[in-house]
Order: sequence, then C-alpha cells, then structure tokens
Amino acid sequence: AQQYLVGKGGFRRTTAEDYLQIARDLKTVHYPAFQVFVDDLRSGKLTEAQAKQRMRAFAIASKKSYHYGLKQSAIENGYRYAQRFLSAAEHCSDCPIYAALGVVNISNLILPGEQCEWRYNCKCYVRYYTEYPV
Repeated sequence: AQQYLVGKGGFRRTTAEDYLQIARDLKTVHYPAFQVFVDDLRSGKLTEAQAKQRMRAFAIASKKSYHYGLKQSAIENGYRYAQRFLSAAEHCSDCPIYAALGVVNISNLILPGEQCEWRYNCKCYVRYYTEYPV
C-alpha cells in the first residue's frame, strides 16, 4: 500500500478509487500468497533459509505496487504514452521483448513485473510521455 502511495505521488494525491485498487490487490494477490507462506511455515515445509528468502521476495514484490501507482498518476496527469526500458542489469527473456515494443499507448503498457518471468525481481523501468516522442 505504501509503495502504491509513493508511486501515486503521496497521500494527498490518493483517491478513494486508489484505496479500492490497493484493497483489490491485497485481497487477490498478496493475502493469498501470504497465506500459502504461513501454511508452509506451520507445516514445516520451509527451511529457515527458504523462509527468509520468501520474506525478502514479499518485500521486493512491493515494487510492482509502486509501478501501478506511478502509472495511475501518469494517466491522471495527462500522460498518454509510455515506454519500458531495461536497466543496466541482467534480465529475463521477456523483458527485452517488452522494451523492444518501444513507445506504446499507456493503456497497452506492460508494467515491470507483469507477465515477466522474473516477476518481482524485474529490473525494468518506465518513462511516461504526454505526446508521442519524436
């Protein structure tokens, strides 16, 4: 929730619809994943190292919420186009394909971590444009 708010530009720029989006994401994505984690812990399926890795994954996964908030803020501020870029890091096989799409309508943007083999470990970033860049 905090990462979404940061991406959105802060508490004062957050609307009731944003909170509904956060709630939907928590209900459909984060809570079920966390419940599996708790069940695995209780049943002894995870070693201590595996449990720590899973907790790190939950923390890193918040980046996706940041990107959702940033995109929503861009839409509300009149940005119509976006482009996904590769950072100076190793990437999964999906990310170069998305980056190669170039500038797309913001509604067609595939956010970092979405439909991506590395999911929460995605290292891509996005630039938003009000006009189609020449």
